[in-house]
Amino acid sequence: DISTIGTSIMYKKTGKDLGIELILKSLKDIGIKPEKFITFGDSSSDIPMADKLHENGYDVEFVFVGGKNKIQRKALYKIHTTESLFDKGTVEFLKSL
Repeated sequence: DISTIGTSIMYKKTGKDLGIELILKSLKDIGIKPEKFITFGDSSSDIPMADKLHENGYDVEFVFVGGKNKIQRKALYKIHTTESLFDKGTVEFLKSL
């Protein structure tokens, strides 16, 4: 997996989509039913988080903080791209709410 800071070697059955599955199970186990999720990422490998949430019927938005024109993808949910990068992009988006 190539990201903005390097290349990661991962077992093919792991990923951010699996992480979302675990989070959803934990939330269900404690009785929390979120109405909406906003996911943040700085590389295309972060998109499976939003994809998995969407597949599970959740309202989701993906905020890309890794730079303009680096994400070329159509999705069934809203994708935002910030002017600022990384943590500053996250703050930029949150201030816009």
